[in-house]
Amino acid sequence: MTPADIPEVSRVVCASFARAGELEERSIEEIDSYVNERGSESAIREQFDEYDFRVANVDGQIRGVIAVQGDEITKLYVDPDFQGRNIGRTLCEWAEQFIGKKGYLALMAWAAFDAAIPFYKAIGMSVIGRKFDILGRSRGRNAMLMKKQLDQVSITDEGSMDEYIEANKNSWGTISKDHYETFKKRLEENDSTLSPTQIRELGDLQGKNLIHLQCNTGADTISLARMGARITGVDLVPGNIHYARKLAADFGIDDARFIESNVLEIMEKHHEKYDVVYTTEGVLCWLPDLYLWARNVRHLLADDGFLYVLDSHPFFMAWDEEKLPELVVKYPYFQKNTDEDEWIGGYASESKKATNFSWMYTIGEIVTALSQAGLHIEWLHEFDWLFYRMSDDKQTQDEEGNWVYPEHREKLPYTFSLKATVR
Repeated sequence: MTPADIPEVSRVVCASFARAGELEERSIEEIDSYVNERGSESAIREQFDEYDFRVANVDGQIRGVIAVQGDEITKLYVDPDFQGRNIGRTLCEWAEQFIGKKGYLALMAWAAFDAAIPFYKAIGMSVIGRKFDILGRSRGRNAMLMKKQLDQVSITDEGSMDEYIEANKNSWGTISKDHYETFKKRLEENDSTLSPTQIRELGDLQGKNLIHLQCNTGADTISLARMGARITGVDLVPGNIHYARKLAADFGIDDARFIESNVLEIMEKHHEKYDVVYTTEGVLCWLPDLYLWARNVRHLLADDGFLYVLDSHPFFMAWDEEKLPELVVKYPYFQKNTDEDEWIGGYASESKKATNFSWMYTIGEIVTALSQAGLHIEWLHEFDWLFYRMSDDKQTQDEEGNWVYPEHREKLPYTFSLKATVR
């Protein structure tokens, strides 16, 4: 699609929305409002750089349009006189391939019209959620969140996303027992495994219902329980869940719960709501689809709850870790490549040889994914320290035990944290 196509795209969007609105007996006011706000040429021109558009031509005329942002279909409209000719299906097939090549695990869409639901189901999507007042301004329309798993989309020529995640599960499983033993000793010697920064930023957790995503063997989860939270931990690795339950029993946390699940699929099997969704320290790089992650976070959050994240700053993630503090880019900031490593662990136990896969992320991707999922960023903090040691001789510890490169103090970001609430 080019800027020259915008007038024809606007015509298709407005005509399609008007026909669907008439069939569902929506008010003229609602139809006109949508056309003016979202279907006009000016609105589409504003969206041109924000979305990835694709048009379908029949005899040289635009008869259908789809727009994608992240893993989500944001627009799908077909000229009313050309519906029933597989134009919508063809556009969705393009969307599947487009987002699959970017590394996303699923294609998502909001069905704001009842008639859209059977169409999306016919192309393999299923209903996984609901949103009230999708059009805003209390117009009172429900929309169904639809999802199609893209397990078979090959992200590279060498493997599929399912294979990568399974490899990661097996890889982390090789150090589950080692982590349990390390963190049990730390919890015996200290009240908490959380950093002073986390404790300050989290605030009072007394009585809060908290879910810890990617909880590993549960040490931080136990620390959160010691702060007064009612805890539930989630992790992909069976061994991690086994040892997390054992760790909770070791320290008398009898009401702790641990769920074995891929956090990108937790909303399909767990429907409780939480005051706090917590995930920290080496978590986001293991998630190939932050947009899907953000939707799972929103699903778990109570309307008055908050998300807390602390993780490696993506600016730091771009550097060659073996050459720091010399700054040499090894992992391009804007590329969603699958990075393969032959070793796992090393920060809490000896490294072990086990193939694993990770992905780069950007600050913009994190913020956009959360915003699209219906969350508001309350604050985003950046720090010049790391929460783990990378070098025995090039890093020093600050007064709170964080690891720093002296050359980069107050110069470069290494860690970030954020708090997000429901909009």
